Amino acid sequence: MAEVSRLLADARLVTVTGPGGIGKTRLALRAARQSGDRYPDGVRVAELAGLADPALLPHMVAAALGMMRQETRQQPDAVLHYLRSRRLLLVLDTCEHVIDECALFAEAVLRDAPGVTILATSRQALDVSGECVYQLAPLPVRDSSDLFAQCAAAAVPGFSVTDDNREDVTGVCRRLEGIPLAIELAAARLRSIPLRDLNARLGSSLRGTIRWSYELCDPAEQLLWERLSLFAGPFSAGAARDVCSGHGVPPGDVMLTLVGLVEKSVVARDGDRYRMLDTVREFGAGMLARSGQERIYRGRQAGWYLEMARSFGEHFLDHDQPERMRALRAEHDNLRTTLKYALGSDSERLVRDGAELASSLYGYWMASGLLREGRYWLGMALEKLPPGPSPERAWALVTRAFLGPVAGEPEAAVAEAAEGVQMARDLGDDGPLLARGCLFRQFALMFAGQSEDAFAAGDEARRRLSALEDQVGMLILEGQTAYLQSTSGNLPEAIEACKRGLDRLSEGSPDGKIGEQWLQGFLYLNAGLARFFQGGYDDAERFCCRALAIQVELQDIHGCSYALEGLAWLAANKDRCARAAWLQGAADHLWRELGARLVNDFLLEELHRQTEEAARRGLGDSRYGELFARGGGQPLDRVAAYAVGDADDLPLIDGGADEPLRRAETSG
Repeated sequence: MAEVSRLLADARLVTVTGPGGIGKTRLALRAARQSGDRYPDGVRVAELAGLADPALLPHMVAAALGMMRQETRQQPDAVLHYLRSRRLLLVLDTCEHVIDECALFAEAVLRDAPGVTILATSRQALDVSGECVYQLAPLPVRDSSDLFAQCAAAAVPGFSVTDDNREDVTGVCRRLEGIPLAIELAAARLRSIPLRDLNARLGSSLRGTIRWSYELCDPAEQLLWERLSLFAGPFSAGAARDVCSGHGVPPGDVMLTLVGLVEKSVVARDGDRYRMLDTVREFGAGMLARSGQERIYRGRQAGWYLEMARSFGEHFLDHDQPERMRALRAEHDNLRTTLKYALGSDSERLVRDGAELASSLYGYWMASGLLREGRYWLGMALEKLPPGPSPERAWALVTRAFLGPVAGEPEAAVAEAAEGVQMARDLGDDGPLLARGCLFRQFALMFAGQSEDAFAAGDEARRRLSALEDQVGMLILEGQTAYLQSTSGNLPEAIEACKRGLDRLSEGSPDGKIGEQWLQGFLYLNAGLARFFQGGYDDAERFCCRALAIQVELQDIHGCSYALEGLAWLAANKDRCARAAWLQGAADHLWRELGARLVNDFLLEELHRQTEEAARRGLGDSRYGELFARGGGQPLDRVAAYAVGDADDLPLIDGGADEPLRRAETSG
């Protein structure tokens, strides 16, 4: 601890190396916490063990930084842009399987973000200029014995090291070469094996201990261990049952078998979710591959997540939308792994399932701000699908077009939408594919500045969506139409579109209350924009505040940016220059993450300029700059609370960043 802390004080890249199970992660997290006060912007942890595709490294880092956003530039550039103005410690945990990408990223950070220090954990060094490597040694025998005693007491209450058993404890620890994970696994076996027998039967090395633990499991536990290795991240008991049961593990026995693996320290429990340590999971994955059953269970996993995505879409308007969104976020590492396997498979069926999964998650990609990642997987689907027209290819095209404009690629989105819609027509589709294709094409055309074509696409979408009674599609259309009408100067029509949408939402609820969040926020935001242009400033402020409260809960940063920007315009209109300044600063902080302010809309950009000029005139450049910086330097939930509370000033706060370490500590 002291040595790693000292290295962090002297170097900007410190890598803790050592074999699996030796405790690199635990040491790094403890050292990061101990050193956290040195970094005004806090400590952030990027967990890379579940990273299925090296190309997604920037996305994983962005998520760790709180940047699960709609970046409109290339993601690596957005992350570096975010880091340039910050002083923080970034922990890159478990780099060995993406070592080249981590090395390139670390070099870029050291070059372009002088306030950022990196603490990495890896089985090998990154081999980057300026790197300080700390080789984590195994525990000495005395410390190994202490750890064994603690773990053994947890497994067998009342256990302690005595003169009678000290030799066996020492023998176990020597055989296991001081590897903490191996010691923990061995100690857990004392529930069923006497210490003397444990010492006599135990092999050496971590892998040997893991294999020995595997061999001591009953057949059902062995099978479940192998199949659970499919999950790159935390998983639920329901996922374990539905994906891993059968062929020796009846569905009704999964929970009992899972409890057995928890008791043996093979699986860790965290609340209502479970996870495997990386080294244990690697062993299980190897056994599953050798069993010849991997494809079967990978297919079941793809089917399970596809059903989850379909259910999310089918129940998009339900009151539990935020909970369903959080459930998908909790499964994100597993979604990535599933998409990578399915889209990289030589099975046409699995590729089609992967393509459908990526398309079905359109609402998740959009509302979570993961537009670039969604476009990445949809682009892979287009590469891997069999050539020629197909429903899966058409869906991938039009869904990718829907994500394109806010991701900063409106022209590409227009081309993708046109191709996808034409493919749907060529396939003779007269159902959801063509209807949603027209809807998503309107969105692309709207942000590409092709208003006339956007209106025409919207008219066709309305006819087709109405005929299909597609409520979600109609609500998306009302929001898009409201924005298009507002920016075209047709303000009564924009207000009417928002009213139609909100009426649809309330009519669809048994008690008349709107439970759905994302589309509601979208509609209130567009209503605020239209009322602002009409001069109805009180209504506009009320609508923007309502939208902001909703979007903060969903972490829809694109929507939050627009709401804060609109509230700044309204503040300047009332000569509340201080409020306008810090609101613009808060919005600018988010726009910089997104990469483009107001999606480069000329009309709205002019409003931004006028607001800034008015605030600078009223405050002077120095005071404006101070308040602007204050707005951009505080947590979004706090900014939103003061914005909705009609505050003129945003008070300063003391202390460092919130939630400096958010990962549970594990050996590894």
